[in-house]
Amino acid sequence: MNGSQYMWILNGLSLILTSGALAGHLLQNVALNQKATQSSQYGDKVAARAVDGNRDGKSDFCACTNIESDPWWRVDLQNTYKIYAVIITNRNWLESSLDGAEIWIGSSTETNDDKKIRCAIISHIPSRGTFYFPCRAAEGRYVTVLHRGSNKILSLCEVEVYTGYPLANVALKGDAAQSSTLSFATASKAIDGRRNSFYERGSCSHTAEDETNPWWRVDLGGTYIVMSVKVTNRGDCCAERLDGAEIRIGNSQENNGNNNPRQDCCSERLLGAQILIGNSPEINDKNLRCGTISSVQNMSTHTFQCGDIEGRYVTVVIPGEDKILTLCEVEVYASLAEPEAFPPPPPPPPPPPTESMQLSGRTVTVVGDRLCWSDALFYCRHHHWDLLSLRSEEEQSAVEQLLSRSPFPLTDFVWLGLRRYIMRNTWFWMSGDSMKFSKWSYSSAPFHCSYSYYPCGGMAKGERHLWEDQPCEELLNFICESRAEDGAQRVSFNSTRKVLSGD
Repeated sequence: MNGSQYMWILNGLSLILTSGALAGHLLQNVALNQKATQSSQYGDKVAARAVDGNRDGKSDFCACTNIESDPWWRVDLQNTYKIYAVIITNRNWLESSLDGAEIWIGSSTETNDDKKIRCAIISHIPSRGTFYFPCRAAEGRYVTVLHRGSNKILSLCEVEVYTGYPLANVALKGDAAQSSTLSFATASKAIDGRRNSFYERGSCSHTAEDETNPWWRVDLGGTYIVMSVKVTNRGDCCAERLDGAEIRIGNSQENNGNNNPRQDCCSERLLGAQILIGNSPEINDKNLRCGTISSVQNMSTHTFQCGDIEGRYVTVVIPGEDKILTLCEVEVYASLAEPEAFPPPPPPPPPPPTESMQLSGRTVTVVGDRLCWSDALFYCRHHHWDLLSLRSEEEQSAVEQLLSRSPFPLTDFVWLGLRRYIMRNTWFWMSGDSMKFSKWSYSSAPFHCSYSYYPCGGMAKGERHLWEDQPCEELLNFICESRAEDGAQRVSFNSTRKVLSGD
């Protein structure tokens, strides 16, 4: 396994061990015990509860806002980091309250900061579930969870932020099976992401009663280096039923993965249930034993350190007659034995053609790319300052000349920083400049009886270069401006996506 890396998370720190000559180092949860704030506070559910290191999932240990519009929660990491992953634990009830929430990373606390990067949108996290969101090295000091909309509540039981990639629970995407099934307690219940240990709540697997050598198995879908296995026992009763189970890991498919040799893989050897890991689902195949469960108390999650066992199948089996196997969650933390080979990224596209001029102390640039209005706005704000605003007849004439000598073909209209108030026929500049000058066509003129239909505006390439409203999704050329800060207050603008062409 030379050069492979294995990691486990313990008390907020992720320990990376590298086989071979490389030294180990710590991968830290940089959000742990940092300063957290939220838009409002429900009862005593302070924001700090989401960074206290407790993944329990009970509402008593969670942060929570009131019911409000656009609730948010934020942690200040104190320093700027390249953030590779965010891990979030949901609460034990009202689990859908996180559905649709967004994870943002940035260097300011401004909600509308267009330099922030959205790491992920949370589709759904089950009750008391802990889910992993990769962020692709987004850089920032603040991690914000924002839930857009009215009558929303935001509750977070734990938010962990990592400057590297912690190992994922690969069992979540696995395929589970077991020797028999009692009622609704299918094998998949033990890999649903919930550590809910009360059987009647429907999150535990259960074999038939009084079975000989009952087993449960997850197929990880590929060969992994298994670092650790976490097992959550039943919490309402019967914790002793798990005593004596074995956890095996291996690659063989004979006898349901249970035929693997019982070689110890862990520093501790416990009597009882055993965890077996291997590349075969056969119980008696040559799988390696990760650990033996001596006793996992009610509502307890026990971690079995496996070191560097390679296998595709993780099997829990209880040897003996008249046995029952119940598992409320099995988590497998691992890395691929042979990392997937990714082709090198394609070279970045060449920047779009541009043509520029100086105008009233500003640099005005017509861009050869064709974008919708909102993407054009984000492009200008990322690469220049803003979409162009025009303040006089002289500036209008100069821009007309710029368009006439463009070295590349232009669309019939080009976007300006014109935007209309949705509920009335009043236009404004996104740059914050006052609307002292205009050159509207008759049909788009404010207060004309033929009300403007679209909220986005541009300038015609010909026909006296008149201004008209245009469909905001139309792909048009556009004009940006760069200027020294002159006190103008740009209008904030949000969108669900930001396409920065030319990056």
